[in-house]
Amino acid sequence: MGVKKVRAVVIHDLSKEKMPFQKFWKWMTKTRNSYPYCQFGEGPRNELYLPRDIRGLADDPYRSLAWYVRKAGAFENSEKNFAEFRWANFFRERKLLDKEGIAGWERALVKAVKLSQSSAARKLPGFDKLNAKETKVVEKKVRKLAQV
Repeated sequence: MGVKKVRAVVIHDLSKEKMPFQKFWKWMTKTRNSYPYCQFGEGPRNELYLPRDIRGLADDPYRSLAWYVRKAGAFENSEKNFAEFRWANFFRERKLLDKEGIAGWERALVKAVKLSQSSAARKLPGFDKLNAKETKVVEKKVRKLAQV
């Protein structure tokens, strides 16, 4: 997607802990610091089957779709853990990419912007109604982002 850098924040450094595998994953679940779902939104997956590092993660096009829609301003960034994953599943349930795949990316982005303003999205983190004029501005921004 052309992203060269990402910002990361260390929440907890457990490198010095003598924590067994099961205890570590119990802590990760309890503190909501893991989201053990696959690129198809299925899960939770058993931690035994998770990749050893970030290089083993599969691409989730619906997660990318949610990121672009948020970046364009169709919903607010949220401090809630894994908020964009909830948005990705919202778009996945509506099968925005299933018909045309990546070839329909721009149309899917525009549909996602409209959906993010619908009453069906009102319980998602970061939901905030845009007025009609702002929606058009966001749609234009989304089209520009889609050309990257």
